[in-house]
Amino acid sequence: MVWLQVREDNPQVCALADRHYSRKTVGSPQVVGPATGKMILLTGDGSALFIWRKNKYRMDGQDGVECSIFRNEGLVLSSDLVREAVRLARIRWPAHRLFTYVRPTAIRSTNPGHCFIMAGWKKIGRNKYGDLIIFEAPQE
Repeated sequence: MVWLQVREDNPQVCALADRHYSRKTVGSPQVVGPATGKMILLTGDGSALFIWRKNKYRMDGQDGVECSIFRNEGLVLSSDLVREAVRLARIRWPAHRLFTYVRPTAIRSTNPGHCFIMAGWKKIGRNKYGDLIIFEAPQE
């Protein structure tokens, strides 16, 4: 297993989250925000971060468990990290839909969400404003 479950206030978690485009308050010790359930995953060398967040109520109308941050600054293939994070989420939330958003204008890739696609996720649409792509993990 590549991932370690850690606490939200872990300094490596905060540092990686600060470098992610979705970070709302850089420097804040809180990286997840309000949630009814969360899983914070960090690689042993501190080079990658994956955060799962489950909310009872969502303003966007989505249902399930959201990957709210994924950042990989290490050498492990991102799609492998995503697959392992999905495996762990399925243990904790076996019957729930897993999804994420990707903001194409905030990343350098010409193929937004490529690592999720390589991990078997499907592009299912866009948010109501059209600026975010929604990806969904395969059901297993």
